[in-house]
Amino acid sequence: MGRPVEAATETLNETVVTRLGALFAAGEATAADAVGQSVVDASEIINTFSDSGFTTLGYASQELQANDGRDNGTVIDQLRNRFLGGESEDVDEIEAYNAVETTLRRAVRGKLTAECELDSADRALAVFAGPPAWLIRDAVTDGRRWLTEELQSPEVRSGDMPTPDRDTLSVLVVLSGVTELPRLTELKTLVEDSR
Repeated sequence: MGRPVEAATETLNETVVTRLGALFAAGEATAADAVGQSVVDASEIINTFSDSGFTTLGYASQELQANDGRDNGTVIDQLRNRFLGGESEDVDEIEAYNAVETTLRRAVRGKLTAECELDSADRALAVFAGPPAWLIRDAVTDGRRWLTEELQSPEVRSGDMPTPDRDTLSVLVVLSGVTELPRLTELKTLVEDSR
């Protein structure tokens, strides 16, 4: 806030590219282990956009603890993991649940592309991306339920996008049909005052 557009261009571009990239990648599995339990497809994205109001995007991510130096089990386990591609990544369910919940709340209550009154949105979509072991179904379901209550809207969609090759958990939130944007109100007031 308060910076000239030229100084903020790189940050603005990065913000837009990250959020739109996450949106367009939703549901695009490149391997069998990257298919989610609840896949977001193009029709769900299209149906999230409302005929009226504005759309704003929220995004948050966090690095997950790498399991470097962990005990890889027996020699047979190590061989199985190496040749069959399986990983016996033990993730504490409570830790994974908290990570999903925290990241979702940061995506919704953090920096949105346009700050808004959350309860003025009539539709929403949440896309959870991260290592499969961290995308616990109950955490994603509870996150969707929390978002539904927060927005007071029955039309909330969600899905997960496993990213087996990354140690980052991220959540993209699309809020659509937004009618109350404080910044837009400020700009309208400035225009009216300048007349």
